[in-house]
Amino acid sequence: MMERVKPTRTVSFLFLVSVPAFMIALGGAGQPSPAQSGSIVGWGSQVVGVDLSQGFESVAAGGYHSLGLKADGSIVAWGDNYIFGQTNVPAPNTGFVAVAGGGSHSLGLKADGSIVGWGHSLEGQTNVPAPNTGFVAVAAGARHSLGLKGDGSIVAWGGTGFDNDEGQTDVPAPNTGFVALAAGGSHSLGLKADGSIVAWGSDYDGQTNVPAPNTGFVAIAAGRDHSLGLKADGSIVAWGSNSYGLTNVPAPNTGFVAVAAGERHSLGLKADGSIVAWGSNTTTLFSRPIAGA
Repeated sequence: MMERVKPTRTVSFLFLVSVPAFMIALGGAGQPSPAQSGSIVGWGSQVVGVDLSQGFESVAAGGYHSLGLKADGSIVAWGDNYIFGQTNVPAPNTGFVAVAGGGSHSLGLKADGSIVGWGHSLEGQTNVPAPNTGFVAVAAGARHSLGLKGDGSIVAWGGTGFDNDEGQTDVPAPNTGFVALAAGGSHSLGLKADGSIVAWGSDYDGQTNVPAPNTGFVAIAAGRDHSLGLKADGSIVAWGSNSYGLTNVPAPNTGFVAVAAGERHSLGLKADGSIVAWGSNTTTLFSRPIAGA
Protein backbone atom coordinates (compact mmCIF):
# COMPACT_ATOMS: atom_id res chain seq x y z
CA MET A 1 0.00 0.00 0.00
CA MET A 2 1.41 3.38 -0.97
CA GLU A 3 2.27 5.64 1.93
CA ARG A 4 0.22 8.76 2.02
CA VAL A 5 2.27 11.93 2.08
CA LYS A 6 1.09 14.77 4.26
CA PRO A 7 0.55 17.93 2.18
CA THR A 8 3.14 20.64 2.59
CA ARG A 9 1.86 23.81 4.21
CA THR A 10 2.52 26.98 2.28
CA VAL A 11 1.11 30.49 2.39
CA SER A 12 -1.07 29.56 -0.57
CA PHE A 13 -3.43 28.00 1.98
CA LEU A 14 -4.27 31.39 3.44
CA PHE A 15 -7.56 31.34 1.55
CA LEU A 16 -8.85 28.23 3.30
CA VAL A 17 -10.63 28.81 6.58
CA SER A 18 -8.42 31.59 7.80
CA VAL A 19 -10.06 34.61 9.38
CA PRO A 20 -7.80 37.46 8.22
CA ALA A 21 -10.09 40.07 9.75
CA PHE A 22 -11.90 38.82 12.84
CA MET A 23 -15.06 40.79 13.47
CA ILE A 24 -17.35 41.29 16.40
CA ALA A 25 -20.91 42.53 16.17
CA LEU A 26 -21.16 45.09 18.95
CA GLY A 27 -24.32 45.63 20.93
CA GLY A 28 -24.07 42.80 23.45
CA ALA A 29 -21.00 42.08 25.53
CA GLY A 30 -18.87 45.04 26.46
CA GLN A 31 -21.73 47.56 26.72
CA PRO A 32 -20.76 49.73 23.72
CA SER A 33 -22.14 53.20 23.34
CA PRO A 34 -25.41 53.59 21.37
CA ALA A 35 -23.43 54.96 18.44
CA GLN A 36 -21.48 51.71 18.25
CA SER A 37 -24.42 49.34 18.61
CA GLY A 38 -24.62 46.98 15.64
CA SER A 39 -21.30 48.10 14.17
CA ILE A 40 -18.45 45.81 13.12
CA VAL A 41 -14.85 46.11 14.26
CA GLY A 42 -12.21 44.32 12.21
CA TRP A 43 -8.45 43.93 12.33
CA GLY A 44 -5.76 42.03 10.44
CA SER A 45 -5.87 42.00 6.63
CA GLN A 46 -8.71 44.44 6.08
CA VAL A 47 -10.64 45.64 3.07
CA VAL A 48 -12.52 48.90 3.28
CA GLY A 49 -15.21 50.38 1.07
CA VAL A 50 -18.45 49.38 2.80
CA ASP A 51 -20.34 50.98 5.67
CA LEU A 52 -19.91 48.81 8.77
CA SER A 53 -21.11 51.40 11.25
CA GLN A 54 -24.55 50.14 12.19
CA GLY A 55 -27.39 47.67 11.78
CA PHE A 56 -25.48 44.38 11.94
CA GLU A 57 -26.60 41.36 13.98
CA SER A 58 -23.92 38.78 13.14
CA VAL A 59 -20.75 38.35 11.12
CA ALA A 60 -18.71 35.66 9.39
CA ALA A 61 -15.26 35.62 7.83
CA GLY A 62 -14.09 33.42 4.99
CA GLY A 63 -10.72 33.03 3.30
CA TYR A 64 -10.27 36.61 2.12
CA HIS A 65 -13.85 37.82 2.32
CA SER A 66 -16.30 38.83 5.01
CA LEU A 67 -20.05 38.74 5.53
CA GLY A 68 -22.31 40.81 7.75
CA LEU A 69 -25.97 40.05 8.47
CA LYS A 70 -28.17 43.10 8.90
CA ALA A 71 -31.15 43.38 11.21
CA ASP A 72 -33.39 43.70 8.15
CA GLY A 73 -32.33 40.23 6.93
CA SER A 74 -29.99 41.41 4.19
CA ILE A 75 -26.33 40.44 3.83
CA VAL A 76 -23.45 42.82 3.22
CA ALA A 77 -20.37 41.14 1.73
CA TRP A 78 -16.92 42.59 1.11
CA GLY A 79 -13.33 41.57 0.45
CA ASP A 80 -11.88 39.31 -2.22
CA ASN A 81 -14.32 38.71 -5.07
CA TYR A 82 -11.86 37.78 -7.76
CA ILE A 83 -13.06 35.01 -10.10
CA PHE A 84 -15.50 33.25 -7.75
CA GLY A 85 -18.03 35.93 -6.80
CA GLN A 86 -18.13 35.06 -3.10
CA THR A 87 -19.28 38.59 -2.23
CA ASN A 88 -22.03 38.71 -4.86
CA VAL A 89 -25.06 37.95 -2.70
CA PRO A 90 -27.80 36.48 -4.92
CA ALA A 91 -31.13 38.30 -5.25
CA PRO A 92 -33.40 38.61 -3.45
CA ASN A 93 -31.08 39.70 -0.66
CA THR A 94 -33.76 39.42 2.02
CA GLY A 95 -34.94 37.07 4.73
CA PHE A 96 -31.54 35.83 5.93
CA VAL A 97 -31.02 34.82 9.56
CA ALA A 98 -27.45 33.43 9.53
CA VAL A 99 -24.28 33.54 7.42
CA ALA A 100 -21.11 31.48 6.97
CA GLY A 101 -17.92 32.13 5.01
CA GLY A 102 -15.79 29.37 3.48
CA GLY A 103 -12.55 29.36 1.56
CA SER A 104 -13.97 31.10 -1.49
CA HIS A 105 -17.68 30.52 -1.05
CA SER A 106 -20.49 31.88 1.11
CA LEU A 107 -23.68 30.54 2.65
CA GLY A 108 -26.80 32.30 3.86
CA LEU A 109 -29.58 30.69 5.88
CA LYS A 110 -33.09 31.98 5.17
CA ALA A 111 -35.89 32.35 7.70
CA ASP A 112 -37.82 29.69 5.78
CA GLY A 113 -35.10 27.11 6.55
CA SER A 114 -33.50 27.09 3.11
CA ILE A 115 -29.82 27.73 2.38
CA VAL A 116 -28.45 29.95 -0.39
CA GLY A 117 -24.89 29.31 -1.55
CA TRP A 118 -22.70 31.37 -3.86
CA GLY A 119 -19.08 31.75 -4.89
CA HIS A 120 -16.63 28.98 -5.69
CA SER A 121 -18.47 25.73 -6.39
CA LEU A 122 -15.97 23.64 -8.34
CA GLU A 123 -16.30 20.96 -5.67
CA GLY A 124 -20.04 21.39 -5.19
CA GLN A 125 -19.78 23.42 -1.98
CA THR A 126 -22.64 25.76 -2.96
CA ASN A 127 -24.92 23.01 -4.31
CA VAL A 128 -27.24 22.45 -1.36
CA PRO A 129 -28.71 18.92 -1.51
CA ALA A 130 -32.47 18.52 -1.86
CA PRO A 131 -34.69 18.94 -0.01
CA ASN A 132 -33.35 22.38 0.79
CA THR A 133 -35.67 22.88 3.76
CA GLY A 134 -35.67 22.61 7.52
CA PHE A 135 -32.20 23.98 8.18
CA VAL A 136 -31.47 25.89 11.41
CA ALA A 137 -27.70 26.50 11.16
CA VAL A 138 -24.91 26.54 8.56
CA ALA A 139 -21.12 26.23 8.47
CA ALA A 140 -18.63 26.65 5.64
CA GLY A 141 -15.23 25.00 5.41
CA ALA A 142 -12.44 25.36 2.90
CA ARG A 143 -14.27 23.48 0.14
CA HIS A 144 -17.22 21.89 1.89
CA SER A 145 -20.40 22.99 3.61
CA LEU A 146 -22.59 21.81 6.47
CA GLY A 147 -26.21 22.40 7.36
CA LEU A 148 -27.93 21.50 10.63
CA LYS A 149 -31.54 20.36 10.33
CA GLY A 150 -34.23 21.05 12.87
CA ASP A 151 -34.40 17.34 13.64
CA GLY A 152 -30.79 17.35 14.86
CA SER A 153 -29.22 15.76 11.79
CA ILE A 154 -26.38 17.24 9.72
CA VAL A 155 -26.31 17.47 5.93
CA ALA A 156 -22.85 17.81 4.36
CA TRP A 157 -21.87 18.55 0.78
CA GLY A 158 -18.94 19.69 -1.37
CA GLY A 159 -15.35 18.55 -1.15
CA THR A 160 -15.74 16.49 -4.29
CA GLY A 161 -12.36 17.41 -5.77
CA PHE A 162 -8.79 16.72 -4.74
CA ASP A 163 -9.54 16.51 -1.02
CA ASN A 164 -12.66 14.36 -1.24
CA ASP A 165 -10.87 11.46 0.43
CA GLU A 166 -10.59 13.32 3.73
CA GLY A 167 -14.15 12.32 4.61
CA GLN A 168 -15.20 15.76 5.84
CA THR A 169 -18.71 15.28 4.44
CA ASP A 170 -19.16 11.74 5.81
CA VAL A 171 -21.20 12.44 8.93
CA PRO A 172 -20.72 9.54 11.38
CA ALA A 173 -23.73 7.51 12.50
CA PRO A 174 -25.91 8.03 14.37
CA ASN A 175 -26.60 11.33 12.61
CA THR A 176 -28.94 12.57 15.32
CA GLY A 177 -28.91 14.82 18.37
CA PHE A 178 -26.70 17.58 17.00
CA VAL A 179 -27.20 21.16 18.21
CA ALA A 180 -24.25 22.96 16.56
CA LEU A 181 -21.67 22.44 13.82
CA ALA A 182 -18.35 23.77 12.59
CA ALA A 183 -16.40 23.28 9.37
CA GLY A 184 -12.61 23.43 9.14
CA GLY A 185 -10.07 23.04 6.39
CA SER A 186 -10.84 19.40 5.63
CA HIS A 187 -12.57 18.34 8.84
CA SER A 188 -15.92 18.87 10.50
CA LEU A 189 -17.27 19.07 14.05
CA GLY A 190 -20.71 18.46 15.46
CA LEU A 191 -21.82 19.28 19.00
CA LYS A 192 -24.34 16.87 20.51
CA ALA A 193 -27.14 17.82 22.89
CA ASP A 194 -25.40 15.78 25.61
CA GLY A 195 -22.34 18.07 25.47
CA SER A 196 -20.10 15.70 23.54
CA ILE A 197 -18.32 16.51 20.26
CA VAL A 198 -18.27 14.32 17.16
CA ALA A 199 -15.40 15.01 14.75
CA TRP A 200 -14.70 13.61 11.30
CA GLY A 201 -12.58 14.21 8.20
CA SER A 202 -8.86 14.94 8.01
CA ASP A 203 -6.92 13.98 11.12
CA TYR A 204 -3.35 14.64 9.98
CA ASP A 205 -2.73 16.83 13.01
CA GLY A 206 -5.16 15.19 15.41
CA GLN A 207 -7.85 17.79 14.75
CA THR A 208 -10.60 15.19 15.04
CA ASN A 209 -9.25 13.55 18.23
CA VAL A 210 -11.38 15.24 20.86
CA PRO A 211 -9.52 15.12 24.19
CA ALA A 212 -11.09 13.23 27.09
CA PRO A 213 -13.31 13.81 28.86
CA ASN A 214 -15.52 14.51 25.84
CA THR A 215 -18.30 16.03 27.93
CA GLY A 216 -19.58 19.41 29.04
CA PHE A 217 -19.05 21.28 25.77
CA VAL A 218 -21.38 24.13 24.81
CA ALA A 219 -19.76 25.54 21.65
CA ILE A 220 -17.28 24.50 18.94
CA ALA A 221 -15.01 26.06 16.32
CA ALA A 222 -12.86 24.59 13.57
CA GLY A 223 -9.72 26.09 12.06
CA ARG A 224 -7.79 24.73 9.13
CA ASP A 225 -5.98 22.03 11.10
CA HIS A 226 -7.09 22.60 14.68
CA SER A 227 -10.27 22.56 16.73
CA LEU A 228 -11.68 24.37 19.75
CA GLY A 229 -14.35 23.41 22.23
CA LEU A 230 -15.87 25.71 24.85
CA LYS A 231 -16.80 24.04 28.13
CA ALA A 232 -19.78 24.96 30.30
CA ASP A 233 -17.35 26.10 32.99
CA GLY A 234 -15.97 28.80 30.66
CA SER A 235 -12.72 27.06 29.77
CA ILE A 236 -11.51 26.28 26.24
CA VAL A 237 -10.14 22.94 25.10
CA ALA A 238 -7.93 23.04 21.99
CA TRP A 239 -6.52 20.18 19.93
CA GLY A 240 -4.96 19.43 16.56
CA SER A 241 -2.11 21.35 14.97
CA ASN A 242 -0.16 23.48 17.41
CA SER A 243 1.77 25.39 14.77
CA TYR A 244 2.11 28.99 15.94
CA GLY A 245 0.72 27.95 19.33
CA LEU A 246 -2.81 27.46 18.00
CA THR A 247 -3.81 25.17 20.84
CA ASN A 248 -2.03 26.99 23.67
CA VAL A 249 -4.94 28.80 25.31
CA PRO A 250 -3.49 31.69 27.34
CA ALA A 251 -3.96 31.66 31.11
CA PRO A 252 -6.25 32.19 32.84
CA ASN A 253 -8.34 29.76 30.82
CA THR A 254 -11.60 30.83 32.42
CA GLY A 255 -14.56 33.11 31.78
CA PHE A 256 -14.97 32.44 28.06
CA VAL A 257 -18.41 32.57 26.41
CA ALA A 258 -17.58 32.07 22.70
CA VAL A 259 -14.76 30.77 20.48
CA ALA A 260 -13.58 31.16 16.88
CA ALA A 261 -10.78 29.54 14.91
CA GLY A 262 -8.87 30.78 11.88
CA GLU A 263 -6.18 29.20 9.76
CA ARG A 264 -3.30 30.28 11.99
CA HIS A 265 -4.91 31.84 15.03
CA SER A 266 -7.57 31.29 17.66
CA LEU A 267 -9.94 33.61 19.48
CA GLY A 268 -11.96 33.53 22.68
CA LEU A 269 -14.58 36.01 23.85
CA LYS A 270 -14.70 36.63 27.60
CA ALA A 271 -17.86 37.30 29.59
CA ASP A 272 -16.59 40.85 30.27
CA GLY A 273 -16.55 41.57 26.52
CA SER A 274 -12.80 41.31 26.08
CA ILE A 275 -11.17 39.13 23.42
CA VAL A 276 -8.19 36.83 23.88
CA ALA A 277 -6.21 35.91 20.75
CA TRP A 278 -3.38 33.45 20.25
CA GLY A 279 -1.40 31.85 17.44
CA SER A 280 0.23 33.59 14.48
CA ASN A 281 0.26 37.39 14.43
CA THR A 282 1.90 37.87 11.04
CA THR A 283 -0.83 40.20 9.77
CA THR A 284 -1.58 41.93 13.08
CA LEU A 285 -4.34 39.45 13.87
CA PHE A 286 -3.81 40.19 17.56
CA SER A 287 -3.68 43.94 17.23
CA ARG A 288 -7.21 44.50 18.41
CA PRO A 289 -8.52 48.05 18.03
CA ILE A 290 -8.94 50.07 21.23
CA ALA A 291 -12.45 51.33 21.91
CA GLY A 292 -12.71 55.02 21.20
CA ALA A 293 -9.37 55.17 19.42
